[in-house]
Amino acid sequence: MGKVRDHDHDDVGGLRFTSIVKGRGQTEIVWKRMRLGADELNYRPPEKATMPMTLSIFRVDGSELRDLVVLDDSTERIASPAWSPDDLFIAFEQFPGDVDLSRIKKVKVEGGLVTDLGAGTVPDFSSDGKQIAFSARNEGIGIMNSDGSERRILERHGWGLIWSPNPSELFFSNYRKLIRLDVSTGRQTSLFSDTVTNELTQVFWNLDWSPDGQRIAFNAMDRSSNKRQLLVTSLSKPQPPKVLLSGLRYSHVDHCWSPDGNRILIQIDQPGSIGRQLFLLDVDQAGAPIPLSSAPSDRIVFGADWSHDGKWIAIASQPIPQIRRWNAPPE
Repeated sequence: MGKVRDHDHDDVGGLRFTSIVKGRGQTEIVWKRMRLGADELNYRPPEKATMPMTLSIFRVDGSELRDLVVLDDSTERIASPAWSPDDLFIAFEQFPGDVDLSRIKKVKVEGGLVTDLGAGTVPDFSSDGKQIAFSARNEGIGIMNSDGSERRILERHGWGLIWSPNPSELFFSNYRKLIRLDVSTGRQTSLFSDTVTNELTQVFWNLDWSPDGQRIAFNAMDRSSNKRQLLVTSLSKPQPPKVLLSGLRYSHVDHCWSPDGNRILIQIDQPGSIGRQLFLLDVDQAGAPIPLSSAPSDRIVFGADWSHDGKWIAIASQPIPQIRRWNAPPE
């Protein structure tokens, strides 16, 4: 091999190397040191990464977002948040992807203390906050004290039990109709006429009272169009339910009334979006749903409820993986 003829030094992309030019046209590159430098390093999570779900609240004006419950396991789910009448607690359901294993839990808004209230789903506080209505697979629908004690099944067949403003009266779906249930007597009466019942093939679990206690919003499948619809029915006026929105993509879409009773907050999954987002729908004025601009834009929403004082919205959501700053371990 020929003798060394020359040395050249260079920097390429922060990599320092030395090239040694030898005889007979041969060049040997000797790497001296490799170092990458940057003011800030970021990383992008895998495209199919799944983030753990959270139960959060944010001010209606969007000024504050607080995570009350953050799950450790990305396979666990949170849904059906429900504020207590005094807005001090939020009840919700937590389950590992299987509603048969769902547990009802309650978190204190200030302090984040979580209490397990037992098996069940779709919790709803009574108007005095002393009891919670629930549904439980293989059990039926029932009520319990707000601390989980004195659990009592009221009906084996039904789903989506909710309290009316009258603490002795509840409503639920028997899958074809909305049923009024008198707690003291056990008497059940249908809210629909046979004509309305024949127009629907299924009434889903997601029911919600208007603040004045005069109307119920619910989700049902229309027989003629074979589409899922959001409807409102009046308790005081015997008339067919009013269709607010047709063509819902999910039977388990959650919705709730605004405290003023004029709008309904609903999750909608629009084509091209990251997933279900929050929209407002005017109850009395026909029109398209309007996005709730103050809601977090980096989360898929699986359930929502408006606080009774009108200041906060609780959401069960899943954050979208974001590019994050990487903090390198100390050398």
